[in-house]
Amino acid sequence: MPQASFHTVVPGDTLARIARANDLSLKALEDMNPQIHDPARIHPGDKVWLSPAEARAEVHGDAFVGHVAAPQNDGYQPVTLEQLRSIFPVTSRSKLQSMLGPLNRAMNEFEINTPARQRAFLAQVGHESMGLQRTREFASGRAYEGRSDLGNTQPGDGRRFRGRGLLQITGR
Repeated sequence: MPQASFHTVVPGDTLARIARANDLSLKALEDMNPQIHDPARIHPGDKVWLSPAEARAEVHGDAFVGHVAAPQNDGYQPVTLEQLRSIFPVTSRSKLQSMLGPLNRAMNEFEINTPARQRAFLAQVGHESMGLQRTREFASGRAYEGRSDLGNTQPGDGRRFRGRGLLQITGR
């Protein structure tokens, strides 16, 4: 069995460069790293596997996503309406019903695929959105005006791009 190994991405690395340096084809490297959804978006500190999954499973577990190992859960279960009702008891049934599909799609897309991850995600969403009831920040956004660190570059961006969504994303 081949030995498990990986490369830690440094500034200037590309998948093609890493593949060449390790006598691998780009396709083989991509196949060894299904956690990399966009080959153009690797970052310093990321781990790129240089060995097949069989070699890694024994030493490192069988999954590696971006910066952290991701637990696999082949028995992933979407959240049910009844579970949402118990988590957010003051939120109307119709509101919960309208949020159920989008929440489950987001959890599936972003590998929030274990009960612990689901609990953490729903706790954060619940806190930020007052139990799925607010998707717009109360504050006027004046404090964000001119904040280039948030991407606000135009007059009025602070108000226009104040906290929004279930996770209250702030900035342009």
